Amino acid sequence: MVKKPKFNYALIVKLLISALILLFLVYKLDLGLVMNLLRRISFSDILLLFFWYLLTVLVTSFRWGFLLRAKGLGISFINTVRIYLIGFFFNNFLPTGIGGDIARAYHISRISTKLKEAVASILVERLLGLVATLMIALLMLPFCAIDSRFKILIIALNLLIWILGLALSIQWSAKLIILLITKIPFRKAGQKLGNLVEAIHLFRYNPGAILKAFFFSLLYQFTLIFYYFLVSDVLNIHVDLKLFLIFVPLIWVISLIPISLNALGVREAGFAFFFEQIGQPGSEGFIVSLLGFTIIVCASLIGGLLFLLGKEKGKRVET
Repeated sequence: MVKKPKFNYALIVKLLISALILLFLVYKLDLGLVMNLLRRISFSDILLLFFWYLLTVLVTSFRWGFLLRAKGLGISFINTVRIYLIGFFFNNFLPTGIGGDIARAYHISRISTKLKEAVASILVERLLGLVATLMIALLMLPFCAIDSRFKILIIALNLLIWILGLALSIQWSAKLIILLITKIPFRKAGQKLGNLVEAIHLFRYNPGAILKAFFFSLLYQFTLIFYYFLVSDVLNIHVDLKLFLIFVPLIWVISLIPISLNALGVREAGFAFFFEQIGQPGSEGFIVSLLGFTIIVCASLIGGLLFLLGKEKGKRVET
């Protein structure tokens, strides 16, 4: 008997939330201003943004490469970039924010049996990215006059993520986390999570790789924030780069809340809100976010093309 496919209620809810937020923003914001801003964009501007975003992919591929090699996954840089682009494609077209990570892990599994180590490298990469982006915001605080509540939030988030990172690097606390995870009701899921935390914890024996990956995390987060600064610049919206370096990390943290489809709507609302906090029209923040995301989606189509063209190159490496 053929089972009926389960109806994905979570996906429908996320789609509705994204649509409702976008409709609300369109209703609230000045569409005339938005259209006027869009008329200022030239084809050369689009190409500049397109290739700058691809540059960020190269930077983050270097970051991931250090972590992969630290776990004995000798994947070439070209193949790392290729898998990353495929991951970006699936991240934008799958109904979950971690679709790209799943796609990357799957493609690694086709050329290596070290799947657990590959997944651990992706999770460590995510953690380093979060640490780096929050650190950038923290370092910019002395140079910008912003509301004290945002300063407190940035400091608190930095403390929280550093505590998490230390907990995973210290042996006794990592063991405690693993023990607690393995006790969750769903035993198989708990065991798998425990194994992943253990694999992440083992990265503490590769401090050189962690430091190199963290440097490229800082570089990647800066280039990605600068990408949105460039988006605003081609729209002739003049906002201090230092303010982007403070507020965009907060927007990304907010976008991690899994209530919408790939953060669509939540991200745009975040940009609109923070633009208003610095005295700019919310409509400007909305179009900066939407245009930036649209170009990212277009760039990610390269990953879709690479996925269709063929398989990973190289022999499958046994552990």
